[in-house]
Amino acid sequence: MKFLDRVDLKVSSGDGGKGIVAWRKEKYVPKGGPSGGDGGDGGSVFVEADENLYTLMDLSHNKHVFADDGKPGGRREQTGASGEDVIIRVPPGTVVKDKHTDQVVGEVVEPEERIVVAEGGEGGRGNAFFKSSTNQTPREAEPGEPGEERHLTFELKLMADVGLVGFPNAGKSTLVSSVSAAEPEAHEGKGLGLQFLRHIERTSVLLFVLPITSSDLGAEYEDLLHELEAHEADLLDKPRVVALSKVDVLAPDERALLPDVVADEFPDDVSVLPISAVADIGLDQLKYTLNDMVTSTRSAETVDA
Repeated sequence: MKFLDRVDLKVSSGDGGKGIVAWRKEKYVPKGGPSGGDGGDGGSVFVEADENLYTLMDLSHNKHVFADDGKPGGRREQTGASGEDVIIRVPPGTVVKDKHTDQVVGEVVEPEERIVVAEGGEGGRGNAFFKSSTNQTPREAEPGEPGEERHLTFELKLMADVGLVGFPNAGKSTLVSSVSAAEPEAHEGKGLGLQFLRHIERTSVLLFVLPITSSDLGAEYEDLLHELEAHEADLLDKPRVVALSKVDVLAPDERALLPDVVADEFPDDVSVLPISAVADIGLDQLKYTLNDMVTSTRSAETVDA
C-alpha cells in the first residue's frame, strides 16, 4: 500500500429539513390549531482519528463526501428525522486545513479524537412554534438552514514529530522533501547546532541518517550519539531508527542483504532501513516504521501523563 500523507477533499454537510404548515383536524377539536412540526437537522461531517490507519490513501478514492439532509417536519408537531452524520477516519496526527486559505480547521492526535469540519444546517421551525396569545393561527414556517460546503486539505504530520540526526551530506534535506508531501517540518540537524538540539528535544522519535558511502557506519552513529548526549543525556532515551541512505549506488541483491551485513554496528532494538530518497527506495517502509513509533510514543506519553 502506498503511503500517502496529503489529500484534498470536498465535504458537504446536510441541509436542515423544512418546517411545515399544518393544522389539527381531530374530529372533536373545533377550530384546530397549528400542528406543523420542525424540520430535522442536517447531518454533519466529522473527522476522527483511527489508530489502525497509517496513511491517507483511503481518502484519495473519494473526492466528495456528503452528509444527509434533514427530513421535513410532520403533522401533529412531529420533528423530522435528522440527517445521518458522516465520519471520515484518518490516522492520528492528521491536520485538517481549509484548502483555499491554508487556515487550520483542526487536528486529531489521540485515537478516537473527533472534530467537526462541516456542521449540518439547523432544521426550520414549523407553524406550531409560532403560535402565541396574539397569533392563534400562524401560517408561517421556516425552510431549513443550508449545510456547509468546504474544500479541505488533510495532512499527516508524521515528520513534525521526527528529529533527523546526521552530519552534513548525509542526505537529510533530500529525505525530508521526499518523505513529506506537506511542507517539510522535520527538525534537521546540520552539524549538530544548538538550535537543532533544542528543536529535537520536542520530537518523539530520532531518525539517524547515515550514508552507505560512509567509511565506518558504526563509528559515525556513535559520534552522533555522543554529540546528543553532550547536549542532553535524556535525548538518548528517545526511540531511534537508522536510515542507511544513498543505497541506490548498490546492486539490488546487495541492497537486500544490507541490514544483515551491518547488524553488528547497531543495537538490536534499533530498526535499520536501507533507503534512497533520490531513487524512491524504502521510503514507504520508513514512513510506516516512523508512524508506528510516533503513535506508540504519543500513547505512552498520554498514559504517563
